[in-house]
Amino acid sequence: PEASANFLPLKGKIYLSRPTNYGYGTNTANYEYLTLRTDNNLKEKIRITDLKLKSAATGVGATINQGAYLYFSGQINAAQDIYLGAGETAYIITGRSPVGVSFRVNKCMGYLTKNQNFTPYLYGNCPAIYNEPLPKAPNQLNDKCLDYIQSFPACSTFTTGKLELSPECNNFLIEKANYSYCVQNHKNDKDFYQPDWRVYLSRGETMWKSKRETIELLDQNGKLIDSVSY
Repeated sequence: PEASANFLPLKGKIYLSRPTNYGYGTNTANYEYLTLRTDNNLKEKIRITDLKLKSAATGVGATINQGAYLYFSGQINAAQDIYLGAGETAYIITGRSPVGVSFRVNKCMGYLTKNQNFTPYLYGNCPAIYNEPLPKAPNQLNDKCLDYIQSFPACSTFTTGKLELSPECNNFLIEKANYSYCVQNHKNDKDFYQPDWRVYLSRGETMWKSKRETIELLDQNGKLIDSVSY
């Protein structure tokens, strides 16, 4: 049977929220974002790549592009279509990505917040270093090292050795206290991926009016899925 011309397969499954700007008086695109949230009872995954956002007031718009499902630091990340499952969120930031690509959030990403600014703030629940596998005897770490590891803050990168620690202790921390190690050793954890994406439109200035604005979310065929007015 032919589908009705008015049938919208995504209507009622994904919702658009008005933009937020945490720039505290600034007018920069990196602080401006919209929120897409899927229905909690969604039975399938929704592809948001190629969905369009458009201002009904100004005509300004943008298309949602691809992103990295698993972000790796220090290398070019392969981009793929972005899908949202039930009860998941995509923050659509007007500006440019601090890491050069849109990405799905994982529990190791707190490491990235030490040197990069993310809006909205990127919370991480990085695995504690003291829970990582320790060297086996006879090369066990001494008590001073173990005490230091016990108090080492989560999501903190250890980049340079400390004179008060043994070479073995410094090497252990340099190897394990960083984003790349965290990803490599925890990417198969059941709680590794978080239910949200950070999607960047890579614009140099804000897109949405602060008032008297209507923003529309359109499907890949240009049909209206949802809108927000303020």
